[in-house]
Amino acid sequence: MIMPSANRLRLVNSSGELRPFSSDELCLNILRSFLSAGLREESWVAEDLALAVEYTLERGNRESGIYSDSELNAMVVKVLEQTGYPEVATRFSTDSNVAVVKIQPTRETLRPILRRHLAVKPETADKLAEKTIRACGLLGFDAITPVLAVEMARALYERIEQAMPEPAQTQSVRGSTPYLISPEELLEALPDFSKQMIEDGSLTVYGVSRMFPSLRIKCNYEQLALELGLEPPITEMMLLPALDRVARAIDEVVLITEKKSGNASLPLILELERPDDFAETWLDIYGESGIEALAPLTNSLIDMLEHSPFKII
Repeated sequence: MIMPSANRLRLVNSSGELRPFSSDELCLNILRSFLSAGLREESWVAEDLALAVEYTLERGNRESGIYSDSELNAMVVKVLEQTGYPEVATRFSTDSNVAVVKIQPTRETLRPILRRHLAVKPETADKLAEKTIRACGLLGFDAITPVLAVEMARALYERIEQAMPEPAQTQSVRGSTPYLISPEELLEALPDFSKQMIEDGSLTVYGVSRMFPSLRIKCNYEQLALELGLEPPITEMMLLPALDRVARAIDEVVLITEKKSGNASLPLILELERPDDFAETWLDIYGESGIEALAPLTNSLIDMLEHSPFKII
């Protein structure tokens, strides 16, 4: 199954409801904050920041893969501040604020909230509830918001595996170009084989992002089919002979990029060219998303790669 990060990560809101994490939704929220702050020209940061947050959460050590909305928002605000966008961070923080009622800190009220938001066992939730109640008593709190209760309990929780992962170290990107290594620079450094695959249109290389140092490569299945002299409709098996060349070219690009950037573990993002159109026109598959329809084909490509992608889009 492709796109493991999107399937594993989940968010829990203030009501305890779970939903899948969506980098697209997060990207739109960040983009709105940039536009509200009057920074349309630098809104390119939004997509890279959303991917950076997703990558950090996916690589975190929380086995459940569950994070609260407040944790997610706090990470976004922190990265925005680190990268030189304090006004966008303020806007995002304001837009993401959710008004909640206060509750009395009792075992009955805290226990279910802590279980949902911290993904802990019942006995652990009981211990954390008791500690939180004592802390509220020492502070003179007769009533607190559920969010504050969760944050207090988290501060009291000593198990390192439940800690929120820290975002990667970032530096200010304000006023910078989107790339650490531009597509043109990268293309110039590539061997003839992978360069030819790009020039033929089978692959597109986007360079290395400055906000989220990563490599994005787009694969065009339709161009591969045309190069093989195929006509629609086809089966996935008919395209398999071309995947070996694609995998070789992608691995070459990754190796050269890692060497040129000095980063031996760049996250790879694999993008598919118009997957919905290809699934319908060439594979005669309707009624499901292109990404899902192309999963068998894309999984075959991933199996051939030495460098597995972090995300398929």
